[in-house]
Amino acid sequence: MSVEIYAVYPKAHRSAVTEVDPASPPPADTIDARHSQKCRFDVALTGVALTLLTVQPIFWDEATELWVETAETKSFTAVGDYTVVVDAGAGMMGFKISLGLLFLRITAFTGTSFSFSADYLLS
Repeated sequence: MSVEIYAVYPKAHRSAVTEVDPASPPPADTIDARHSQKCRFDVALTGVALTLLTVQPIFWDEATELWVETAETKSFTAVGDYTVVVDAGAGMMGFKISLGLLFLRITAFTGTSFSFSADYLLS
């Protein structure tokens, strides 16, 4: 059995987002999770007639200056409060690359409207 320890106070990652992300963000908008193993996102999701909202963790690779997309996605089918845990020390596709600058991107939405906020805690 493993025990995970998180920082006491969450920090804001995204606040009151109302649109699907059209592209990857600037690296300055990332979370620096380079010295962490996990990143826990506490998500608050509101909306009207929301039937689907999908998020995907993406990492900024400083060596190549490219975004690395994970195969992992999380879909929400109703408004509410949720927790999403991401492996911040990920090795991608069998390669060990220096990742750790993390962003939770909104990739899909079905419904009338939504508001998405996410705080994060590192462990």
